[in-house]
Amino acid sequence: MAFVFAWASSAAATARHGSGKSARRVCKTARTVVDMTAAETMGGSSSLAVTPVTTTVRNAPKFRRLVIFEETYGCAMNIADTQVVRALIAKELKTEVEYTTDENQANVFLLNTCAIRENAEQRVMQRLKYLRTIGSRRPKEDRPVVAVLGCMAEHLKHSLLDDKLCQIVMGPDAYRELPSALRAVTASDGSDMTAYNVQLSAEDTYAEISPVRDVQGEDGNVSAFLTVMRGCANACSFCVVPRTRGAERSRDLKSVVREIRELSEQGFKEVVLLGQNVNSYNDVSQLQLGSASARPVTVQIAGKVQYAAGFETRYPRRDRGLVFADLLSEVSAVDPEMRIRFTSPHPKDYPDEMIDIMSKRANICKQVHVPAQSGSTPVLARMNRGYSREAYLELVDTLRSRLPGVALSTDIIAGFCGETLDEHAETVSLMQEVGFENAFMYAYSVRSGTPAAVHLVDTVSEEEKGRRLAEIISVFHKRAEEKNQAEIGRSHLVLVEGQARAKKLPGFLTGRTDTNKRVFFKDVPIQAGEFGQTLKRAVAGDYVEVVVESATSLTMRSRAIRQSSIQAYARAHSL
Repeated sequence: MAFVFAWASSAAATARHGSGKSARRVCKTARTVVDMTAAETMGGSSSLAVTPVTTTVRNAPKFRRLVIFEETYGCAMNIADTQVVRALIAKELKTEVEYTTDENQANVFLLNTCAIRENAEQRVMQRLKYLRTIGSRRPKEDRPVVAVLGCMAEHLKHSLLDDKLCQIVMGPDAYRELPSALRAVTASDGSDMTAYNVQLSAEDTYAEISPVRDVQGEDGNVSAFLTVMRGCANACSFCVVPRTRGAERSRDLKSVVREIRELSEQGFKEVVLLGQNVNSYNDVSQLQLGSASARPVTVQIAGKVQYAAGFETRYPRRDRGLVFADLLSEVSAVDPEMRIRFTSPHPKDYPDEMIDIMSKRANICKQVHVPAQSGSTPVLARMNRGYSREAYLELVDTLRSRLPGVALSTDIIAGFCGETLDEHAETVSLMQEVGFENAFMYAYSVRSGTPAAVHLVDTVSEEEKGRRLAEIISVFHKRAEEKNQAEIGRSHLVLVEGQARAKKLPGFLTGRTDTNKRVFFKDVPIQAGEFGQTLKRAVAGDYVEVVVESATSLTMRSRAIRQSSIQAYARAHSL
């Protein structure tokens, strides 16, 4: 993997290189990227297409100490990646850095960005322009270094440097180079220097890195994110993720199980398994080693990877290794009192073997994300989703019959290319029929470079998209409130996350149910101990049995009954 250091023309650079032309240096590492051409990597920038030479930066540092202000935009994967970045910086820069929450004290801004929708990019662009403005007000020697990381770096590539919005651009597979880039760009030799690497990897990139998880804003010592795979091969026509995250590749199962054990020992009570298409996890490392027992966990199924009935994939995997059902079986066995969740999945990757594992393990949460995107078969075809409305509804029926009490969530896009009023009405009727417990709903946003942007026409006006989206949201909230109202009087096991932050709920604790519903209950002494013989206040990390007393579409207010555990609650309620 290589990244480019680029010095702008200056008197110092001219003296060193004997020319008024900009000086360019490239640092190479031993790793090779096999899935991108040099032209793609450089974003078509001929000015950076130079012969690589190894170089060492020996300039004195611009800042005596790097004071970092970090910002993370977008999905849970970006939060997890920010934790990886912290670990890499800590390892390579050691005592040279500190973090701050006061941007006036910062001399380095790290923005881990999202490109999934246009408004996500616009938000970051406004932030970059603001940082450029405040930087221009400081003396040149005190101007902060701005680094754009993640999907937006991968999507916009060198244009971010061309527009002088930042000094460092690093794609999601290039974070190992960030410490060196920070050292180089903060060198005080009078030059304006930039660093750039948006190469994508064909292999898992950070498997052995132990993320640095921070208690601030990350549910304390209760819940942790754990990345198990990266990339996506689904090729949905509207989605930029295959371009920004690359091909699918999975961590080896042993490394995931090792990290799960570490998290359990550290006191975490919940782990969220992450991936761009998490349930397409496919560890082929044992196959590559010639192992005869590559599938020790679930029933041996020769040959093809299994998909949900009625679903198909555009890019079949050639080799079936250890799949997501194997992963769920292994990680859920590490600590029966640790909850296991996962996101974000594709509905095609819910085969029977995976649902079987979920039904047998009490600590695998019965909350399933099933992104529909649309309720219209013709729209789904234009989206290249690989299933029909009927196949989707059949999967919903299967999940609800095999996983009693399961809560379903979804993604919906309003106003996709060519969507008619009748096709929109089919999405509304899907929302009504399924009755999702949660939903992420958006108006369609054209993403450059996607098949939809190239081959389809964005025919629905922004005003009409807004109207359709509002109708979808209204139906969702109506049905979600009906579902939650039906929970009144029922018992749930809540993992306590801490004090409620809402000002209107002083003296309340908050947490989430197995089905990922937000619950509030009064912070009072409750039964504790094996036989409930003592009274004790619950704290973050405790499991508490509650009874629902009132509900809205998104939250439930409850009464705490007793402290419990996953296994004790499952036995008491025959789960």
